Amino acid sequence: MYLNMNLVGRVSTARILAAGLGATMILSLAGCSSGPSSVATSTTNATSSATASLKQGIAALKADNYSQAEDSLRQAVNEDPSNANGLKGLAYYNLGVALQSAGATDQAINAYKSAVELEPTFTSALFNLAEAQSAADPSAALVTYNKILQIKANDTNSLFNSGLIMYSQGDSAGGSARIKQAIAQDSSLSSRVPSNVNLG
Repeated sequence: MYLNMNLVGRVSTARILAAGLGATMILSLAGCSSGPSSVATSTTNATSSATASLKQGIAALKADNYSQAEDSLRQAVNEDPSNANGLKGLAYYNLGVALQSAGATDQAINAYKSAVELEPTFTSALFNLAEAQSAADPSAALVTYNKILQIKANDTNSLFNSGLIMYSQGDSAGGSARIKQAIAQDSSLSSRVPSNVNLG
């Protein structure tokens, strides 16, 4: 990764509805609350084919059937080209989850970016985008974490993860400040600080 850091302490808080999916979160149709540690949903009661495809995609994700999830979620996107049902961002987000879970990180990044284009304050999509960017392009990940912090200034996990990136890129004072702020909000994060990070 970069500067011997590997971001081993990085926090990934997104959650699946029932069982864990690593660094990602599946969003359901049950009520939309964005944020990296919440389960976002859509309040629509639409019974369109796009909604049915989205539900099928989410069910496939929960079953770890990423290929089927990708097919259903791409179908949901195509069935709502004008975003008339307001589900397209959610479909792109979950498509990103499916692709990231299947190891197609570049495609996942594009899907998360599409979700954010539709919903610029969709912090769950921004968080997963930053996670996906972290390994190959930490500078881009830092920009994305900063976007989350512009929306939600005290987001603990974005503070912590961006602090690690800043520290590894030579901004030890700024990085340490963010990491310390995150730990002040959640003391359990202190165990995730890599050994080569000196908080002073």
